[in-house]
Amino acid sequence: MEPVSALTDQPIEETLAGKKHKFRRITLAELFGKYEAVVQNEWRLRIRTMADELDSGERLPFMVSAMSNPPAANQITTLVKDKANSQDGIAMILSLTHLKEDKNDILPDITSLVTDEIDKVVVKGLIKELTGTAGIPMEGGADVDPKAP
Repeated sequence: MEPVSALTDQPIEETLAGKKHKFRRITLAELFGKYEAVVQNEWRLRIRTMADELDSGERLPFMVSAMSNPPAANQITTLVKDKANSQDGIAMILSLTHLKEDKNDILPDITSLVTDEIDKVVVKGLIKELTGTAGIPMEGGADVDPKAP
């Protein structure tokens, strides 16, 4: 059962690296959409980088072939799950959901948050509360959350 604060979309307050911050909840659809765009852009960038390494005669056929065969939906889903569970993915969730109160309200660096044992526990709980999941579980994983895609 959803808490009333979630139903009324009340901000979540949490202390990270000794400073209080406010966050909003994010839907899995919004989160997936953001990550999907990121992984597709990264895929295109990798294709471009690989093409730049080829001889000029191989570059065009490679680009035509690669761009006409983008990753399948299940591959994109796997890439999105990997991105969401990465350090960059956690930073993205915090950034997307942070309710900045003034110009001095800056989130701490993600590396410091995931290396400090207390902040690491706080961030894990915060991510669960912000997204309604314990992360995006891998298919067949032991910690499958029924709310995750």
